[in-house]
Amino acid sequence: MDIQGNVPGFSSYLSRFTDKSELLCVTLCANKEGVDLSGLARRIAGAFDRKLGPPSGAPTMRMRESCHPVSNTFDRLQNILKSRGIEISARIDHAQAAAKKGLELRPSEVLIFGNPAIGTKLMQSRSSIALDLPLRVVVWQETDGTVWLGWHEPREVGLEHSIQGRGETIEAIRTGLESAIDQAANPY
Repeated sequence: MDIQGNVPGFSSYLSRFTDKSELLCVTLCANKEGVDLSGLARRIAGAFDRKLGPPSGAPTMRMRESCHPVSNTFDRLQNILKSRGIEISARIDHAQAAAKKGLELRPSEVLIFGNPAIGTKLMQSRSSIALDLPLRVVVWQETDGTVWLGWHEPREVGLEHSIQGRGETIEAIRTGLESAIDQAANPY
């Protein structure tokens, strides 16, 4: 369970991790608005019990745990994006593709999506960013059954491609993406 909130000048995050025999609560407060504290809370929990930490990922990859199974999380995210006018380019089910070849893979799906009106502005600044657009989010299940969403941090992608003068655009992408992911992962 996690609860997060922001008020002007402050961010807060409460994570509650339950195990059959243990209860761990991590509460974080920051004197800056809009700070994502979920990854830090997971790393702190992981210091207490390695199983509670986030899975390892690429340095520029952000992750968020979902309380729903992979297919439900994926459907929720896809519906949220569609409701916001975002075009869905592709849905890739890696587990299904593996099964067709007689291989086993835990549930793992990738959603590719974007808004050409916004993405085009970034590509006009630097054509190389087309490699990372449209955006993509992966939803997968770990061996312990936890479900995660992973995505590349838009600010890092912008820096990687040396995008200049499009900070507002990248920030709008970041906040919209994180809002959709939070909504898809949360129980309510």
